[in-house]
Amino acid sequence: MQRYLVCALLCALSALADAASITIDFDVTSSPLSLNYPAGISGSGQFTFQDSLLPPAGSRVFETEFGLPVTAAKFQWFGKSFDASTVRLYELQTDATGKLISWGIGVPGCGTAAATKNFNAVCSATQFDDFWAAIYDDHNAHAALSSPGINGVADGVGAWHVNSVPEPATLGLLSIGLLFVGCAARIRKNMN
Repeated sequence: MQRYLVCALLCALSALADAASITIDFDVTSSPLSLNYPAGISGSGQFTFQDSLLPPAGSRVFETEFGLPVTAAKFQWFGKSFDASTVRLYELQTDATGKLISWGIGVPGCGTAAATKNFNAVCSATQFDDFWAAIYDDHNAHAALSSPGINGVADGVGAWHVNSVPEPATLGLLSIGLLFVGCAARIRKNMN
């Protein structure tokens, strides 16, 4: 009976371990193309999403009305901060080998009514802080930001890096496996 319980536990944990998180770090610096924002101001961000959101190899997901969920997010630029409560993914694209080559995140731009939500646009005269950041075709990160009281848009370019983060279930499964290996070694030692 104990063997069946152990097998059931391992099967349940391995099912949980299938999901993995992908974290993307990025940095941007405002360019001279910014309108009413100074050039040379650096910002940085990071967001995490489940790899199950990645489209199949060679395809693209583009959702600018409602966006796709992130499990964590933070972005700071020009003294403005954004987090997972407002940030959503609007684009993910993979090449023929399944490598992530394009992504986009943002907050609903130019208004809050469903008809005016657009995660990949900012308005130059807005009533709330608004931004988007994206990478296209595996090149530099790009970003735009607008804030109340500033009739303009900050434009920026920068770099990005992808990190895969193991889920807690994966680490738990690994720990249980190591525990079983240790127990087996101890039993073998006691039998000899």
